[in-house]
Amino acid sequence: MYQPGHHMQPTFYGATPLHGYQHPWTTTPLLLETCQPASLIERLLCMARSQETYNILRSAATTERREIERANEAYPLNGVFMEWATHLLQTAASRGDAPINAYQWKQAVVFIGETLRSQGLDSGQLCDQWFQMNQQLYHFLLTRYISIVEEAKFYRAQRSGPFFFRFFLCFASHFAKHAVSLGMSPSEYLRQAEELLKEPSFLPKPGCVVHKGGKKNKGWLLYLDTRGADGVFIKTLYLKDQFHPKPVQHT
Repeated sequence: MYQPGHHMQPTFYGATPLHGYQHPWTTTPLLLETCQPASLIERLLCMARSQETYNILRSAATTERREIERANEAYPLNGVFMEWATHLLQTAASRGDAPINAYQWKQAVVFIGETLRSQGLDSGQLCDQWFQMNQQLYHFLLTRYISIVEEAKFYRAQRSGPFFFRFFLCFASHFAKHAVSLGMSPSEYLRQAEELLKEPSFLPKPGCVVHKGGKKNKGWLLYLDTRGADGVFIKTLYLKDQFHPKPVQHT
């Protein structure tokens, strides 16, 4: 487990890039002029370290900007964190796991933030310099992502269900957020989705179908988005907090 204060060998910008980094970013933001932007996206644009990150954020639609704002509240962003998300998205795109857009970039942020959290690291307490000094940790994140997605692909090749998440990067981010803490594997998480889809559904609002777990799957909820441009897909799958196993109390 990685712990705050335990720094790995730093990689300095301008040196040979780490394996997997196609375009090392700069140590300073692209926009050097003094700016006091009103919106979060504008502040993030001022923090961007690469043209790729800048372009993704710049292209974000209104709904995607709101998604990014919520992600930033959960996992406060900094310049290097943003570049990790961009590189993860680029890797996912090169594998056919997701298109490059602001929505999927947000999913990369969630995956990184949740995976760090599972290792006892709170991104909100880690500054830009910490990310810069611990760039080898990105390889752990990338390896973890590939492992999750490969298992999901293998599972779906054997027994593909009627609906899936909005691409594999989206699956990985939801798995990291809602399944890792429960000790589930990617296959078990997908099996849980299959079980929920057998349950009766209801429509809380147009474009949204919810399957609620019965006695066997009490506390589980699966949301389908029926209005997406990518067809019907699983928007989220999670167990309500009150049904999470309670920590063992040692006396």
